[in-house]
Amino acid sequence: MDEIRILLVDKCLDVLAMQETKLDVSNNNSHFYICGYELIQRDRLSDGGGGICFYIQSTINFSVRTDLHIDELKNLCIEICKPNSRPFIVVNWYRPPNSPTGLFSHLENLIVKILI
Repeated sequence: MDEIRILLVDKCLDVLAMQETKLDVSNNNSHFYICGYELIQRDRLSDGGGGICFYIQSTINFSVRTDLHIDELKNLCIEICKPNSRPFIVVNWYRPPNSPTGLFSHLENLIVKILI
């Protein structure tokens, strides 16, 4: 966590997407708090691995797009609204090793949902 805090401060990132967080309901989220950032996470409930998250700078206007969640992908999507700009979507998805190639059809479905 210290390295992530240093990265966010040194590089002044607006958004950081992470995979394989291994976070779940048993974790104390205060341990993962970083001043100036919001933690948005989607935990993986099976087999104790996985999990994805975003750290988003607190000054950024965003919303979590749960309507774009696809259970087979375990993806996490946020929509960012910047001043004088059209809203845009950022997708975080991790494809586990040896996962079936059929998983890409779900990714195609996600892209179609975003474009509609």
